[in-house]
Amino acid sequence: DTTADSSTDASVDTLAPPSWLDDTSMPLPTSIKQLGIFPDPTDRTRVHSRLVAYTPAYALWTDAADKRRWIYLPPNSKVDNTTSAWTFPPGTVFFKHFEYPGQPVETRVMRRTNNKFEFATYQWNAAGTDATLLGGNTPTVVAIATQPTVLYAIPTETQCKGCHDSNVQRVGTNDVFVQVIGFDELRLNSTLSGATQTQLAALAARGIFSAALPASPAAIPGSATARAAKGWLHGNCAHCHNRGFKFDAHYALIEASTVNLPANKPLIVPGKPADSRLYQAAFVWGTAGLRDMPPVGVSIYDQTAKPDVSAWISGL
Repeated sequence: DTTADSSTDASVDTLAPPSWLDDTSMPLPTSIKQLGIFPDPTDRTRVHSRLVAYTPAYALWTDAADKRRWIYLPPNSKVDNTTSAWTFPPGTVFFKHFEYPGQPVETRVMRRTNNKFEFATYQWNAAGTDATLLGGNTPTVVAIATQPTVLYAIPTETQCKGCHDSNVQRVGTNDVFVQVIGFDELRLNSTLSGATQTQLAALAARGIFSAALPASPAAIPGSATARAAKGWLHGNCAHCHNRGFKFDAHYALIEASTVNLPANKPLIVPGKPADSRLYQAAFVWGTAGLRDMPPVGVSIYDQTAKPDVSAWISGL
């Protein structure tokens, strides 16, 4: 995980003022103040006690923004984890908050209705006192005072939906569309600093799952370098690059679909990261004939992940 994610939020008392969280089937309010996740929007370290924080391993890179995530489950409901492609009850909401030091930028909302997920984004004002529900199909560009090289673009609802709708979870030999990215067995099978158990085990202890956890939860095998490199590629590429879309970036399939393939312009050349088109697209932006990746939500590439991916390719 190459982002500055955190799960150390303090929860507030359940007797907070009524909010949208009391009935997540209602239309989204125009102000984040009525949404209810931050009882005091100027103190974003404190969130409603109904929210459960989590930090996925192998998170998506977003221009070095600090990201925090929470899930809200309706009372007396559970996540169906009877297969590795988890399903979520109606009324489930995921929140993802993006912030730089002293500058909140956006808070995304992903809500499960009876038959689909809906997406929305709140943009924060310059004072960090409130955020307003966005609309339209043009990305909103925000200047980041502490990051002059960042041209931060808040994605549109259509862009959010496009990535989530293309996400595939491998279940045995089958591919299953799962719109939720990051809240899964692999990425929650990780132990945060100071914790005594994995996030997966901690969530199970809260009783949020419908079935017992597998004896050996999903994990990326291999050396620390291989886990870091494959994890980064899985987290940043696999939700779009899967099911034969040029290559499959799932950690268990990426070598078979990229090493020396295609033969004329191989995505990965063993031992030669500088000659590998996948590496060039991710870390050598401006390479002729290639599109800089990922194509949405980034304006600078992830320099912290570059050494791991380079070392992994060099060792193949």
